[in-house]
Amino acid sequence: MVSLISNAFLTPFEVNGVAIDASVKMSFTYFPEDSRNPLNLMQYANSALDQARTSAKGYASM
Repeated sequence: MVSLISNAFLTPFEVNGVAIDASVKMSFTYFPEDSRNPLNLMQYANSALDQARTSAKGYASM
């Protein structure tokens, strides 16, 4: 799933004849492995997203 989504962003999108480069940053948490508490899952996902934001283009963190 990660590669399917990230591959969609490998080529520029064209909008009104203008090529637009885009990238994606993703984070994942797993229920119930990471936590059964929804608030904890969100905190873990946000932490993973922070890691993805500071990493290389097209990075996914879990």
